[in-house]
Amino acid sequence: MSAVNKEKSNMLSSRQDVVAALNDMLGALDKQFPAGDSRFSLGDTCADYDTDVAQMEGLSRVLWGLFPLMASGDTTPFSDKYITAIKLGTNPQSTGYWGETAPYDQRLVEMAAYGLGLALLQDKLTAVFSEGELTHLHAWLSQIIDVQMPGSNWNYFAIMVLLGFKRAAFDSMLLLADGDDYFHGRRHCDEGVWMKTLFSLAGHLGMTCRSTVGRWHLANGIFVCIVLTARAPYRQ
Repeated sequence: MSAVNKEKSNMLSSRQDVVAALNDMLGALDKQFPAGDSRFSLGDTCADYDTDVAQMEGLSRVLWGLFPLMASGDTTPFSDKYITAIKLGTNPQSTGYWGETAPYDQRLVEMAAYGLGLALLQDKLTAVFSEGELTHLHAWLSQIIDVQMPGSNWNYFAIMVLLGFKRAAFDSMLLLADGDDYFHGRRHCDEGVWMKTLFSLAGHLGMTCRSTVGRWHLANGIFVCIVLTARAPYRQ
């Protein structure tokens, strides 16, 4: 059966179908991902930011699938490569360093995936980093606390980083300049039954936020991960 036909035959009708599809994608991406690099290229085009940032973006988007897969207990043969990339990308002394962020920086968007990984995996993730490597990771992600961002769903990315810090026992006293609006419920949106269901599932993952807006954005992210993490208990 050709690769194309095999892909078409996977209707994603079960959790295992999703796992198989993710592993197929990881295998294909691995061919573009040299060992010891903190980025990889998927082409010569990108949006209005540097190629290095686009290559870091490509790597980071994979983590939305890889981190939940790691949390579920499934085999992840490609995870070591990505962990190494994170260590290199967050180390200011590394040639693969992802760099300092600027206002409205695409790298701020990508930080949400790392917050998710810390929230889901906690010490299972931090244990594979040395003390110095954790300091680098924390410092790099902490850039999202004070930087200028659009007043939009970009706030979700900062919330995810803060939740990751809290769940992984990093310094959770750092707050957004605007943080009280999230943690004391001064931002609102309409919650339907479907959103409330996702909030409940987020709670089972041990990820909570008091405000409506914060929980709405959190629920959107958690929905992407539900199927992959279905086996694992995450109650506090």
